[in-house]
Amino acid sequence: MQWISLAIRLFIIICLVILGIFLLRPTQKILWQACQPIYLIYSNDLRYCASVIEGGYHFDFFSNTFSRSTYLFVSPEQGAEISGHVVQYQFQVGSLSNELFFPQLKDTWNDEGLAILEPTGHTLFIPSKAFFVISH
Repeated sequence: MQWISLAIRLFIIICLVILGIFLLRPTQKILWQACQPIYLIYSNDLRYCASVIEGGYHFDFFSNTFSRSTYLFVSPEQGAEISGHVVQYQFQVGSLSNELFFPQLKDTWNDEGLAILEPTGHTLFIPSKAFFVISH
């Protein structure tokens, strides 16, 4: 009889682990994307795009809550076969939903790099040296 109780407990633990892995996995959902303007040409003739991608859950020690992490990925628009630059960054979404917050981001591209202005006034700057890919 004890082995049945132990088997049930083990089954519940395994189910909870599988459920936890499923719920905590990154979604890879693109929340926002912007590409460099046509008039801006880098010396390697590649056109770059910036994407905010939804990651997995993490625990925020300041608010004692779980929230999804976000990554800013800047890469040539040719595709995933060319690497780019990734920055994990916690946008100041506050009480807004992602659907309301991310469309309000403003991107400014220039020779020095990419600046992303949040509706809160925070600015994230990625220097072009960080995402610049030398074409072969």
